[in-house]
Amino acid sequence: MRKGILSIISLVLVFAMCFTLSACGGSGSGDTNTDSDEVYELKIAHVVAETDDVHLGFVQLKDMLEERSDGRIKVTIYSNASLASTDDELAELVNSDTVQIACIALYNMANVNEALLKYGVLDLPFMFESDEEYYKFIDSDYGKAMLDEMLEVTGNVWEYSGYIRSWQALSTTNTPAYTPADIKGKTIICGSPQVFRDTVSSWGANVGTVPWSETYTAMEQGSIDGNLRAVNLSITQRFFEVQKYMTLVNTSAMVNGTLVSRSWYENLPEDLQKVFIECMDEYIQIMRDYGVTRQEETIKQLEENGVEVIQLTDEQKAAWVEPTSVVYDKMEDIIGADVIAKAREILGK
Repeated sequence: MRKGILSIISLVLVFAMCFTLSACGGSGSGDTNTDSDEVYELKIAHVVAETDDVHLGFVQLKDMLEERSDGRIKVTIYSNASLASTDDELAELVNSDTVQIACIALYNMANVNEALLKYGVLDLPFMFESDEEYYKFIDSDYGKAMLDEMLEVTGNVWEYSGYIRSWQALSTTNTPAYTPADIKGKTIICGSPQVFRDTVSSWGANVGTVPWSETYTAMEQGSIDGNLRAVNLSITQRFFEVQKYMTLVNTSAMVNGTLVSRSWYENLPEDLQKVFIECMDEYIQIMRDYGVTRQEETIKQLEENGVEVIQLTDEQKAAWVEPTSVVYDKMEDIIGADVIAKAREILGK
């Protein structure tokens, strides 16, 4: 009798020990469950309004990531320059992994590090004539290698890919611009890179130095005569309220880069890395497709808001192209003559 009782007690103790080991993860399955339940915070930052296509695109990316990761990736979007006021600052936030994704104009990467000055090839006046030509270059082995240099130079900023927002246009406040002669001696503002400033100067205009945040006020007050910017910004920043004319010079396109914190990505478990890549690839294609329709929609909206949109004839376009040849001479030492030559080779020019 006593021996039977001891056997029963022994069995109870064995079951208890097995239960305890299982509850503590002793079987190994507990570790897997803990990892799969971990939530990875992802912060996205940009400097434009929530009505801008940059923000709307990030909202789609957020929805895809959260849904396909079953909530294991939690995304927060910081808009309206709430975390950084410039593209340079956004790149630094990604490099420090303070935010994990940011969107910047690629021409501003040269401000982050001089080793990236070759990115200026994307902004040479009239080098690229269509979206297809840009993507032919960016998606080539040479273009991908050029974008990869961002990670090598910064240490953590992974340039995932680029997409076109819209093409550069010249908006003017009081006088329509059909030829460069129409803006000679007038003050035109543009992006900060030297290639834009040299382009404006080649047309005989004076380059303004108004900060981006003061552009609207400067145009409203008449302290500047024009603005060389991506077309869609005239809608999202409401420039149409203070400009009367827009000339579709199409000197270059505004190419946005999607920056990713490489350290954050590498810290993801393998299954979430796969989810992330799938979502990013789909997001980039969405933004590329949207860029085409956005250009057309913006022009229509501008006309509906009373802006006279000037479509140049071939002869008029030639008058804008010819003076900019001097820009290439000036930019060879900055961008690299070999980079310019390679771009022409890839484009077949």
